[in-house]
Amino acid sequence: MLTIFTSARPFTDPHIATIQRNAIASWRKLCPACEIIIVGDEAGVAEVAREFGLIHISNVTKNAEGKPLKSAVFEEALKRASHDLVCFVNADIILFPDLLDSVKKIPLKKFLLAGRRWDVDIKKPIPFSHPQCEMALRKKMAKEGTLHGPSALDYVVFQKNINLAMPPFAMNRGGWDNWIIGRFKALHIPVIDGTPSITSIHQNHPGHIIKNLWRTNEQARRELGLAGGFSSFLTLREADLLLTPSGLQKPPFPYNALSRLSFYKPWRRLLALKRWTQQYLS
Repeated sequence: MLTIFTSARPFTDPHIATIQRNAIASWRKLCPACEIIIVGDEAGVAEVAREFGLIHISNVTKNAEGKPLKSAVFEEALKRASHDLVCFVNADIILFPDLLDSVKKIPLKKFLLAGRRWDVDIKKPIPFSHPQCEMALRKKMAKEGTLHGPSALDYVVFQKNINLAMPPFAMNRGGWDNWIIGRFKALHIPVIDGTPSITSIHQNHPGHIIKNLWRTNEQARRELGLAGGFSSFLTLREADLLLTPSGLQKPPFPYNALSRLSFYKPWRRLLALKRWTQQYLS
């Protein structure tokens, strides 16, 4: 039904190794409906792929700084994916069966589905084999978690035959998620906010996204230029549809207005100016 693919950080740091293993174990609970691909040659990836029975793609193009390219991860995984419907997910994200249940409710032939995550402190291995595990995780999320904003996406579901033409974003730099929303909007393919129906948990860890990245990093500025600048970046505020437990709905005001405005270049330029201002003032 669905191919999940990801790229992981090295499994050398004990905390990072734990949360990435937790994430992968949650995806395995979605099998056999899901195929799982992990891309990259970072330390420990091959061993974890064998342990969990994942498809491992080791070779991935890197930039001049030696960082794997997000675009190459997508390209290699989409070549290998057996299913027409694919899901990229960051390697620290726990998924639940409601992802599959929600996808089944979408009657569209083409779409981009994404959603906001819940940030939760998790530092120990999660016993997913326990029958009450999901309930315990949801209780912890409700009690301790924080719903993240609509700008940072950690999973996206789409059809693999769509021409993404992704710029050469480097891993762990940010921006690709806002770009991909802009790309689907430019292709006039509906962007769906699945937050009301899909639960995803981000296991908190020390940040690795560089602050003021596009102001301070020359390589990142080049990538931004290839992406078309900040006017190509959008968020779930501009989603065309909401996926609710009862099905697809139009977003409420003012988000329905933001969705329509996102098609107009003057509005996109204003959003770009806002992002540059945030870079220089933060």
